[in-house]
Amino acid sequence: MIAIPIWHGGAIWTMSIFGGTARKLKEGVRGASISYQGSEIAYIARDKHSLWVADANADNAQKIVDEKDETLEAVGWSPDGKRVAYIQGKLQTGSLRIVSVKGGTSTTVFSSPDVVHDEGSGPTSLWLADGRILFSRYEPEGHANLWISSCDVKAGKACSEPRQVTNW
Repeated sequence: MIAIPIWHGGAIWTMSIFGGTARKLKEGVRGASISYQGSEIAYIARDKHSLWVADANADNAQKIVDEKDETLEAVGWSPDGKRVAYIQGKLQTGSLRIVSVKGGTSTTVFSSPDVVHDEGSGPTSLWLADGRILFSRYEPEGHANLWISSCDVKAGKACSEPRQVTNW
């Protein structure tokens, strides 16, 4: 069976791409992303202050980021499955960061007040197979555009300044 995780209503669900009944794996989450290998799920706790990595059934969860003062959003896996990108911030500050799936100190890829999004806007980050990270960023006009930054996947750090790829 091939399964995909679905984040809906504060829970992670799995369902075969061939149909059938969905099965709830985990409650109390804000967002989730499955690794490229399909063997692990990264998710943010409902309170938006911790980032977790678990196996594909949402078991054996390990907290890899614990942030008391800032909120976390927009989880994305590195192509090799060894790191996770996420957005961390407060109301007026924000940064796109990378952390090992084993935890430890995170690396800042990009920092700007525009990276942090409102509760209902659905922030985005996607780590592409070629090592670039795509993320959304608010513009002064009040809408979001997509930006991209090249990253060294093995070192888990940015290699280029982000550049804008859409102009909506």
